[in-house]
This record gives sequence, C-alpha cells and structure tokens, in this order.
Amino acid sequence: MRAVVIGPLFLDVIFTGLERLPHAGEELWSDTCEITAGGAANQARALARLGVHTSLCSYVGQDSPGRLVRSILADDDVSHSLLAPIPRQAVTAAMSLAGDRAMVSNGSNEAPPLSGPAPDLLMGDLRALAANSEVVARWRAAGTLVIADVGWDESGVWSLTDLEPLALADVFVPNEDEARAYTRTESAEAAAAALVQRVPHVVVTRGADGCVGADSHAVTSIPAFPAKAIDATGAGDVFSAALGWALLDGADLREAMRAASVAGGLATEAPGGTGAPTVEELRAAGL
Repeated sequence: MRAVVIGPLFLDVIFTGLERLPHAGEELWSDTCEITAGGAANQARALARLGVHTSLCSYVGQDSPGRLVRSILADDDVSHSLLAPIPRQAVTAAMSLAGDRAMVSNGSNEAPPLSGPAPDLLMGDLRALAANSEVVARWRAAGTLVIADVGWDESGVWSLTDLEPLALADVFVPNEDEARAYTRTESAEAAAAALVQRVPHVVVTRGADGCVGADSHAVTSIPAFPAKAIDATGAGDVFSAALGWALLDGADLREAMRAASVAGGLATEAPGGTGAPTVEELRAAGL
C-alpha cells in the first residue's frame, strides 16, 4: 500500500507531567521532554510504522531544526520525495497537563501542491484538499481513498462553506467539538448523522469517550482503548492513520474504528506521535 499525507510539518518540543502552566516570569520543570516531528508527520509516521509506504507532502526547513525533522522522518522510513524546502522550520512547544495540552507554534502552516501518481490513500485537512481539488479528484477517480480532517475555527463562525471540500473525500474524521460546532448539534451521534449527508463515512473522535462512526446505514460507537495516557498530542493523527490503514486492508467501518481506537490509545502512552504502534503492537494489544 502507498499513501500520501499532506499538511504542515513541525518540530515538536513536548513537555509532559506538568500540573499547571507557568506564570509570567516563572520556571517549571517537567517530568519528561520529547523532541520529535509533529503536525502532518504524526499521520505519516503512524502509517509508515503500519507498513504503508508513505510520502509526506509538506515544507521542511533548511536550518538545523529542519535537518533534525528530516532525520526523524527517515528513522520511520517516511519518504522525503514530496518535501519542499523553506528557510526556517516550523516549531511547536506543547505542554501536557491535566489530561489536556497547551501549545505555542511558529512558522508556516501551509503545504506544497500535490503531485505524482495516485496513491492508495490520501490524508489531509479540508483546506489542503480544496487547494489541490483537481489532483484530488483525479486521484480519487483512479481509486485513491481520501480521508479528511479539519482544523479548529479560531473565528468561531463554523461556516458550512468550510465543509464544501468534503465532496472530494470518502471519510471525514473531526473531533467532537468540531463536529458539533459545524452541525449545531448537541451530541457526537447527532453530529455524525448530520455529517454523513455530506460524505460517505464519518468518524467523530471523542478522546477518552471513544468514537462515533456513521455511514448510510447506521451510527455506531466504539469505546476508547484503556490506555495509561501521559500525553494526547498527536493521538488523533495516529487514530486517523490507523483508520485509513484498516480500511485499505479491507476492514469495515466498525472494525477500522476499533483498530484506530487501539492505535490512538497506545499513542497516548508516549509523548507526541512517538507512541504510534506497529502492526505487531496492535495485535499484542488485542486487536
């Protein structure tokens, strides 16, 4: 199987074990600190660990942080063929605390244009799909499975026009807050039922409450995998990557959701996306 992931690429510096954020002028010490590749790299590395030949379409810095990101991607056999150079690497500092996280980022949130032959799987957010609509439509017509997600709307408008690129997708994977905000509904189940009118399959992630999936036949729920979570950074990306891997492998939606739940849960047991499991680790976890 061959996949392409499109999206922004960051060098993530992740601090875990904090009880609170520092006040202005204060220094706190964390239990652990992980430096890794984040953003779209979380999905790309997760797919590569599951045995999918994966290319990441993104911008990478030509500076020292960018060289470190390239090295991290190479360690997981993520192809550099679709990486485009920029002068400075985008960086995120993330702090994990009280079951949630806070982040500060700097750099580009863009990705270069898609190119090349159609892969088996394409993963990207709705904005990237819209910017590459001709290529995505051509790839999809050739058999590419397209999985889309969406970012947080800082404007608070949650305009339905943002969802128009769903016409290019096969599966939509928002989190519960995003899904409910766009659909103006009160539950993940209601949001999934509304969104499936726009795209063949919807999976709404709910963190520790599991996930809700919908297709034209039914709405179904899967509980969260009972992980010993230390950091949720990148877990949603690992979830969607495992969902795509399972669907490509012939699983139905419920089976794919279960695989994704296990993978996403395991990912929370290590900082950032570094906990993304291999196929063998999924099986050892009871998949």
